[in-house]
Amino acid sequence: MSNVEFKAPDDREPIRVSTTEGGATAIVGHEWRELPINLHRLAIAAGCEIKGRSVIEAENIQKHTGPGIEEKAILDALKQMIEREDESDWTKAGQPDLRVLASLCGFSPNKEQVYGLFNELKTAADEADEELEA
Repeated sequence: MSNVEFKAPDDREPIRVSTTEGGATAIVGHEWRELPINLHRLAIAAGCEIKGRSVIEAENIQKHTGPGIEEKAILDALKQMIEREDESDWTKAGQPDLRVLASLCGFSPNKEQVYGLFNELKTAADEADEELEA
């Protein structure tokens, strides 16, 4: 998790926060709770309070929890899967197992995004191999 806790303001109903990509969803009630990093920005935008944070700190968190953070987490997880060479991390078709990736990322990534990033990694590796052979 993220060590950043959120709650709905006392004068509001619990707030539903969800992403359109990856399907991450959370209900933020009146008790403090941690959220996956990919929900931080959405929680702030929906009006959730952040435990121990000022408005300026909340805006800083929002700036640093955008889509780039999610993509970096996916790339880091893919690299970790490649380096550890565990066959159970991959499907029979040679694609990353999304369940394994989700456990490494801490959120459920979008399948198309994962496969796109994986193909970019493979292409870059193939090009590097070709340069070494030349």
